[in-house]
Amino acid sequence: MMAVETLTKTVYAKPLPEGWRWVKLAELLLSLETGTRPKGGAIGIESGIPSVSAEHMTPNGTFDFTTLRYVPEDFYEQMPHGHIQHGDILIVKDGATTGKICIVREDFPYRKAVINEHVFLCRPDTTKVVPEYLFYWLWGADGYGAIRSSFQGAAIGGINQGFVKTITLPLPPLLEQQRIVSILREQMTAIERARAAAKARLGASEALPVAYLGEVFSKRVGSEGWQTTLLWNL
Repeated sequence: MMAVETLTKTVYAKPLPEGWRWVKLAELLLSLETGTRPKGGAIGIESGIPSVSAEHMTPNGTFDFTTLRYVPEDFYEQMPHGHIQHGDILIVKDGATTGKICIVREDFPYRKAVINEHVFLCRPDTTKVVPEYLFYWLWGADGYGAIRSSFQGAAIGGINQGFVKTITLPLPPLLEQQRIVSILREQMTAIERARAAAKARLGASEALPVAYLGEVFSKRVGSEGWQTTLLWNL
């Protein structure tokens, strides 16, 4: 993979089409928030409001809620920040998966949910940017490289709120953003279908050796010169 510094310089050197402009990420957000959890964390709390963390965010920009964490309802009501809404973009802010990103689409399964203290919530200003356009750019190699260029610290380092002031991205007019998003949605759907088909083929191919051996031995047993015996007699 291209080094972050080289990638970032390459991004900013690209000429933009007519009508596009370079903008700071901070200019496109209504708010940048992080969440919190009760003292002691969310472990042991078996019901309430879902608390989204890095473990629920997949590398594909989607969510996996196989294992849920919760905060109590009254704690949720008292939280001043971190309440998730449709269109929000969530970014892991520290640890090994810093920069992992998801978007909260209309099919998000929870009416009420929050982020914890390891996640940034970016709320786009929809008068300036289509949330999915912003997500796709940040999710791609250019955006990820720009986010990681703000990483500070060692093994458990991360990014702070200042990262939105350092990232510059190409912004087309709103209608062009919508057109781009429409194309990307279609292409991503095709990619997911191809991924699923490849996974099915891989599963079938992994089963072939065992199936082949089973067929060979089941057909040969009883044939001339073959006999059955117990394994420990061999």
